[in-house]
Order: sequence, then structure tokens, then C-alpha cells
Amino acid sequence: MLCPKCKQDRSEQDFTSVRGRTAPRQVNTCTSCRSKRMDAYRRTECTATAKTAAIERTLKWNQANPERRRALGREIQARQKQYHPEKVQARYTEWRKANVEVAREAARAWARNNPEKRRLNELRNEARRLNLEPIADSVFLKLMSETHCTYCRCEFGVTDATKRTIDHIIPVSRGGDNSPENLCAACQACNRSKNNRTPEEWAAAKKRDRLFARDPADKI
Repeated sequence: MLCPKCKQDRSEQDFTSVRGRTAPRQVNTCTSCRSKRMDAYRRTECTATAKTAAIERTLKWNQANPERRRALGREIQARQKQYHPEKVQARYTEWRKANVEVAREAARAWARNNPEKRRLNELRNEARRLNLEPIADSVFLKLMSETHCTYCRCEFGVTDATKRTIDHIIPVSRGGDNSPENLCAACQACNRSKNNRTPEEWAAAKKRDRLFARDPADKI
């Protein structure tokens, strides 16, 4: 496409603007011409008074429209991650190094407010470290919706010992994987007691006749 300002042949992407918009839009001039125009504006017309007035207008709008401001911020952040993922990651890494304590507290707050997502991230990191296929989201959500332990049938969440955990029926250290058939929801007490043993070994140690209170494959 030919830019009417600089008379240069540019690609179609140079005539698309996404800054400050909810969706990309077509413009008349190329990216280079728009950048030069903004630079000239900043050097001449954009005085300190104009900047202060613009900042005040922005702050006033943000205070009057908190929900729209947050929604617009999420949209802009999503576009930046889509078009410039390396720059976004570099900026975040730089900010995290400059604000170590703030970043740590934010991570702790997120972990407290999103325990299930935190656990899913831990499982995915562990699978990546062991070169295993990650647990599918649908399988994880199904396991997190279970209300009773697969082994002892106790109700989850009554005490610390009955916290919901995800157990590998065949331990990973014994060749198990993250397939739905090898996963079950177990209380913390049963998971720790079973440890890295197979169900048969654990049942023999506990002198039980039954391995499961019910078939774990029925839940997935």
C-alpha cells in the first residue's frame, strides 16, 4: 500500500493501529509517518501544561470508570502478550527484579486466592521436569470437584489430614504417568501413607482386602 504522506510503498500491517483501541483499526498513514508526527508534536505543542491537563483528565476518568479501566487494561495487556510476548516478559522480569518484595507478596496473595490454579501449575512444572505429559484441564477440574477420598471415602476438607490431593495410582517413580486412568483424588493422609508404593504394596502393608473404596476409573 502507498502511504500518501511519505509516498513509500508499505505493508498492510503498517496501516493498522491498535494503541488505545479495543480492536485494531485501519489508518491513513504508515507507522513511520505517525511516529514522526507524534515526535514533532511532543517537541513543539505538547507543553508541560498540556501534559499535566492530560494526566488530570486521565486520572479523573479512571476514578469515574474503575470497571472500564480494568477491562481496558486487560484488553491492552492481552494484545501486548499476543503481538509482543518477548517484550512483555522482559518488562515483567525487569519489574520483578526491581520490586522483589512486592512481587513475592503478590505471588503469595495469588496463591492464597487461587489454590487450585496454584496446584495445577505445580503439577505442570513437575510434569515438565519429569518429561511427562501435563494433566489435562478437564481431568484436573474433575478431580478437584470430588468430595470424598477414593481410598478411604472420608469427606474432603473436614481436617488438615483430609485435604484434597491428587495421587498417582502407579507412582511416577515406578513408571506411572499423568493419564486419567492413573490419577485419583485422595485425602492427604492416604496420599502420604501410600507414598511411592503401588496399590497392591500399600494394601498388603495395611493388610486390606480391597485396594479402593470404589473404582477410580469411574470418576474420570
